[in-house]
Amino acid sequence: KKKSRPNHVLKDIDFDACLTAYRLAREETALLYIHLLPTVNLLPKLPIKDPIVRRFYLPLDRYVFVLQKRVDPFQETLFKASRENELPPYLSAFFSLLEKRVAKGIYNKDPAVVSNFGFLGKTAIELDFGRYVEHPDFLKPSFQKLEKEKFVGELREWISRELPHELVA
Repeated sequence: KKKSRPNHVLKDIDFDACLTAYRLAREETALLYIHLLPTVNLLPKLPIKDPIVRRFYLPLDRYVFVLQKRVDPFQETLFKASRENELPPYLSAFFSLLEKRVAKGIYNKDPAVVSNFGFLGKTAIELDFGRYVEHPDFLKPSFQKLEKEKFVGELREWISRELPHELVA
């Protein structure tokens, strides 16, 4: 689908998704800062080194970017929690995150759980918000139920594949 859409349409979708996340779900996405339009003399030049240790200065004013808190990967965190018999609080945090997001009328078109979520301590974070869509219809209980079921189903499939001993009959 991405390839069938013009680039400017995809950029608009990403732009709107970033704004939605920043306005309504900063805590749920661990968002610190968004820079969605080029600026002049607002941001510093970031010193970076390439693999052969050449130094460059990246003028941040020219780039579109988001800054999020660093979180622990979803899969590794749940594997570790399972080994330590601490899985329930992490799963509760994941369900709580879904509840908070859908209560704000935010739908996510990308249901990937393992690659799109992580943990900040024992708090679940939705890292990939690039397909967030906000609409008043998503505040309806029927939409919210479907949205939660989509992500819970993905999680259930992952657990049955990767941590089958954690499933309750």
